[in-house]
Formats: sequence, structure tokens, C-alpha cells
Amino acid sequence: MCCAPCPLPSTVCSPFELLGYYANLFSIVAPFPSAQLPPAASTTFTVRFLPTAESGTGMRTAALNILNNDSNESEYHFEITAFAGAAPEMNVRKHPW
Repeated sequence: MCCAPCPLPSTVCSPFELLGYYANLFSIVAPFPSAQLPPAASTTFTVRFLPTAESGTGMRTAALNILNNDSNESEYHFEITAFAGAAPEMNVRKHPW
């Protein structure tokens, strides 16, 4: 299971990895998905964005990697972008790798 919250700056929370300068503003929160899923199974999890006064305002980006032990598949890579300001919002986009 993953740990929470994930500390900065490069975090490995098996099976999750949060990377980047602003990774400390994002965390994987409960309910935590199982560390391993059976074939064709799915799970859900929540990524929380919690900016601080010290982090300033504007767009904040981190990378979320979901580690994979399947020998013929690679890790899953997502770019997470959120806006730190009066009303936080977040968008998730899958990397084309």
C-alpha cells in the first residue's frame, strides 16, 4: 500500500511515485489501492493538491508514476497540473510514453 502524505522532492510510495519540484504539494490519499491487482482488475485512488502560502500562486506540475511489475508493460506516467490560487483546480493528462 502507498504511504501518505508523500514527502518532497522525489517520492517513492510503492506502487506510486510522485516526482518534480512541486511534488510535495500533491499526495495520494485514502482509500489506498492494493499494491497488486489481479489481471484485468481496476482500482481507484485520489490525488490531493494542497498548496501552501510558501508555494505561491500559479500553475504547479508534478509527475505521477504508477509502478508496474508486468514484464511486458512499462510504468504508467501521468502529468498532474494544478492551479494554486483562490480556487484550486487540477487536471491530469497521461504521458504519451
